Amino acid sequence: MQWPVDSNKMLLAQQLQPETVGDQTEFYFPRVLFVEDDPIAQFVHKRMLRRLNCKVDMVDNGTKALQLFKKGYDVLLVDLGLPDKHGTQLVEDIQQLRKDKFKKDFRIIVLTANVSESIREDCLKLGVEKVLNKPIDLETLDQAIFKEFNC
Repeated sequence: MQWPVDSNKMLLAQQLQPETVGDQTEFYFPRVLFVEDDPIAQFVHKRMLRRLNCKVDMVDNGTKALQLFKKGYDVLLVDLGLPDKHGTQLVEDIQQLRKDKFKKDFRIIVLTANVSESIREDCLKLGVEKVLNKPIDLETLDQAIFKEFNC
């Protein structure tokens, strides 16, 4: 079964990192680790990410995110209000892992229902590239994830 693919994303993927295997070109789509504890937000955002042709792994707490992070991702999309640790603590832990031995070039995007200037500043100091206020729309999420690819 073939899934419909956004033609703009296909063109972008071709320009980005095509991997050639024999005579076939495999297109590269971002791998996203999405950390969110709310089941409705999980459902909505996962559908949005899939519409953007992202490969998505989803977890509902920071402990699971730290375990999965070792698989290697292009984007960490994290909610600040997690049950076992605050999202900023998770970002600090991920940044430490990143410095030690894991993938260096990935984006961290924070989602939160209440963005204050102090929260935004704290996140940016930790290396977060974008702080998005919930609810987000597809276009905003698209721009946040694909910004590094100059689209």
